Amino acid sequence: MLECPLKLYKTQNDYLRQWVEHRNEYLEALLAMEAPPNLQKCSICDGDRIYRCLGCFSQPLF
Repeated sequence: MLECPLKLYKTQNDYLRQWVEHRNEYLEALLAMEAPPNLQKCSICDGDRIYRCLGCFSQPLF
């Protein structure tokens, strides 16, 4: 009976099998990067806006 030589390389299928085990982690990371940023405070008056609220919009940031 012939013995199979030790496999020293990976095929494309091996890499895909490795990726499939972590596919949910990759998907969650991609979706998190596509999502809008979390609601933050206005840099001037601490109101709920991403950068500046409408009341402070004409104020300079510095």
